[in-house]
Amino acid sequence: MLAFNTPPLGYDVDRDTQTLIINEKEAKAVKLAFKLRAQGFSYSYITEQLNRRGYKTKLGNTFGKNSLYEIYNNIKYKGVYEYNRAAAKSANGKFNRHASKNKDEIIQIKDGCPRIVSDKVWDKVNAMSIKRSGIKPKGDYLLSGLVVCKCGTTMQVNRRNNHGKDYISFFCPKHKNKEGCDAKEINMETLEEFVLLQLREIVFEKNRIEQLSCDLSSLDEKRAKSTKRKIKELKTTIRQNKQKITNCFIRIEDGCPKPIAQHYEERITKLTATNTRLNKQLNGIQKELAEVPTEDELLNAKHSFIPYMSSTVNLPQRKAYLQSLIEKITVDDDKVEIIFNL
Repeated sequence: MLAFNTPPLGYDVDRDTQTLIINEKEAKAVKLAFKLRAQGFSYSYITEQLNRRGYKTKLGNTFGKNSLYEIYNNIKYKGVYEYNRAAAKSANGKFNRHASKNKDEIIQIKDGCPRIVSDKVWDKVNAMSIKRSGIKPKGDYLLSGLVVCKCGTTMQVNRRNNHGKDYISFFCPKHKNKEGCDAKEINMETLEEFVLLQLREIVFEKNRIEQLSCDLSSLDEKRAKSTKRKIKELKTTIRQNKQKITNCFIRIEDGCPKPIAQHYEERITKLTATNTRLNKQLNGIQKELAEVPTEDELLNAKHSFIPYMSSTVNLPQRKAYLQSLIEKITVDDDKVEIIFNL
């Protein structure tokens, strides 16, 4: 399809054909933004990661939340070219570039432009979007991105204040928008507690603990052998370099010609710098030789599992850990089904 004006981030316009082509460097930023959002990370965290890695918007600016809105709502990223989307000016002559026409007026052409993300990722991210719902919950949540309604739609977070107390729940956007789903909302705290209890029983099952302890010991044994071998090699190299430095000093003191003495001095400087670097490396490797927790120590950790996972400290790390163990959580009116990755 023909491309006009400034193309979206991740695309350039081919001068000859005037069609969209992928800008590989920018496309990496787009893929990362979708990947992190699909994993449930907040806009603040995602913009921080994009900016920290040196990515820029199409205009060369740092990323902000508005930049992400533009990315997540652009259907071109899943290969669909569309036009006739923008709504007309209002009665007072103002134009809202975020306003859209009715769906039946928008023209979409599948595979009309190069794809940057999969349908699955794009659809998941847009199902998580809070733009259309008008609800703007504060903060980020442990189960964000994992909770799915019985109709298959990713559930969103609703936060409201009831008599001075915050009430946070997951709700289906199709139910809110009257699109054929009758699912009820579910209290987030209740769901979170249920999920963590189920996960705790599986993670800390006795047979799993025994296997985990055995695996850790075996892994540590292999790692220890490799680490000790590396330590031995480093110590040998450091000792040899020290001997070379001593030999250089001896030759200088023996009264060798000045050019040769300068050569030895340069050699001493290089060997000393090398040993400084190797010693730093050695200290780092020696710290890796930590003790493996026993079965009892692993079982004791069970009691602190739920308080630890419920904490808001280092939430991105906890979410990443949770998503490595859980594929999805399906909520029906009278039951909750958890699909684990264990």
